[in-house]
Amino acid sequence: MTISVIDPIGRAVERTTRILFQPFDLTKWLTLGFCAWLAALGESGGGGGGGGVPSDGGDLSESVDRGREWVADHLPLVVGAGAAIFLLVVGLAALVLWLQARGRFMFIDGIVHDRGAVKEPWAAFRDVAWRVFVFEFLLSVGVVLLVTLAISGGLYLAWEDIDAGRFEQGALAGALFGGGLLLVTMVVGGLIGWVLENFLVPAMYLHGGGIGDAWALVRAELLAGRAGTIVLYLLMRIALAFTVGIAALLATCATCCLTAIPYVGTVILLPLFVFLRCYNLSFLEQFGERWRFYRFDLDSPADG
Repeated sequence: MTISVIDPIGRAVERTTRILFQPFDLTKWLTLGFCAWLAALGESGGGGGGGGVPSDGGDLSESVDRGREWVADHLPLVVGAGAAIFLLVVGLAALVLWLQARGRFMFIDGIVHDRGAVKEPWAAFRDVAWRVFVFEFLLSVGVVLLVTLAISGGLYLAWEDIDAGRFEQGALAGALFGGGLLLVTMVVGGLIGWVLENFLVPAMYLHGGGIGDAWALVRAELLAGRAGTIVLYLLMRIALAFTVGIAALLATCATCCLTAIPYVGTVILLPLFVFLRCYNLSFLEQFGERWRFYRFDLDSPADG
């Protein structure tokens, strides 16, 4: 069986055109855009700011001392507020991951059935989306713990040198430990997320089950003996993501930054989102009938 990373590009373009433009249906476009927005929820963001600091070192030291005294005098309030903020952040992060998991399956369903629907796929894929959410939540917790360990461990090893204002063995050990652990965490976490998005979620869409079932299926039918093909697919996805990113940047300039508005931007850039997912599904379809996603034929009239 010959697996190509080039051929699915043409199929993805054909299917994107069919889904969005043959015929053009504004209601379907907006609904599918909502599903795509949910599927990508939390994956983009930006903005930042800066602030000044006092130029007088003495004033800064006095401010720090006053801050310490205030915290000591109001410790229960500080601890309570910190715990409340922590729980709020965790709750919001969990909500985003849950909605994103539901959105992934809704978006795939809209593509494979050439339709814009929310209620039906929201209910139909509740269980598999919940399993994906639990996995991603635990993965996120693991990443946060490892990042915390990298930072705190690196600071612990380097603290004497930091305090003395020098860079010697302690600082070097801290940098190597913290930087090395951060690098490994980001690479491994990124690869797991990529495998989940490109292989496990589509497998669960087709065959149900849990993360373990999907991994066993993907490993046996897609990955075994095809390391080179998967690496080529990864490189092609990177190239396509770069190209799509350039197109999105141009669209942002052309629309006076309208694409920066949540949901509105997804609706404007919907062909790019649909193309990337169509490419993913068209690549997987090459692995046989068990990996057939599309429920319409490119040569037939659009389904009602």
